[in-house]
Amino acid sequence: MLRMVDSQSGEPVEGMKVQGGFQREMWNAVSDADGKIAIKGTTGTSLFLNLDGSEIGYTRWWSEEAASDRERLQFPPTGIQWNFDNLTFDPPAEGEKQVTIYLENGVRMEGIVRDPDGKPVEGATVTPSVYGSGSPFSSYGHDRRFDATTDKAGRFRLLLPASHQVKMALTAHDGPYSARRTWANGVVGPFTTEPGETMNRLEIRLTSPAIIRGRVVTPEGTPPKVRQRVSAHGTDGAECAFVHPATYTNEEGYFELKHVRPGSTQVLVGSFSSPQNQPGSGNRVTVGANPDKPVEAVKLISREE
Repeated sequence: MLRMVDSQSGEPVEGMKVQGGFQREMWNAVSDADGKIAIKGTTGTSLFLNLDGSEIGYTRWWSEEAASDRERLQFPPTGIQWNFDNLTFDPPAEGEKQVTIYLENGVRMEGIVRDPDGKPVEGATVTPSVYGSGSPFSSYGHDRRFDATTDKAGRFRLLLPASHQVKMALTAHDGPYSARRTWANGVVGPFTTEPGETMNRLEIRLTSPAIIRGRVVTPEGTPPKVRQRVSAHGTDGAECAFVHPATYTNEEGYFELKHVRPGSTQVLVGSFSSPQNQPGSGNRVTVGANPDKPVEAVKLISREE
């Protein structure tokens, strides 16, 4: 037996959707007025649960009986609790009574995206991230459950996991992820949120785009043999990593970055995680992006084959 409980009140939660099962024996269920769901299928194998509380305002869940530490309650001082996904349980022991799953209320946000002139922007993407790193609330590029697209009036609504002590930000991107239209990204933040909180009348202003041009060379000063990815990152770490401006070099190693948010910007060739692309290696340069004057002659060194 599964029992869904509100993490703050301790009361049972009705209406929580669960898809679960043992190996290939999958089933769908919704918690009843007592917060309960009967476990179906053959025991003896691990129990897998996929939860969805979006219709009733829940965005995070955990259980002290879960098989993995990351599926239990943990709020590291410098990190965010990433309990948005599945729960897995070891094969239940004979006669085991019930598993308790704690559900945490999400944070509701509403606001509007405007262009630099104050006009509402339709079709903009609004996405959350951890402030200072730009880490998205999902590690999967195809996962859009915490995003919103603005309507004809430029308005958006979000239901997000609470950040607690972790600072977060919202990024507005002019268009879908795969496109860049007219304006550079806009951000709002940092701020922290608590379960059940409501934030209304948020306003995110898109920004006038800046341009950065330069060249990538090898340590020997020659163009790389393969085209290199170059990206621009605000040094405040406010923008979501999914929507950083990026481009590829041409055969001679030259690049042009468009739609760059104005301000202090780090231009990077390759990725932050590459062992060959550490600070001081020449793979990154900090410049001041200005929409009124393109940044020229940025030189980057690529050590990637």
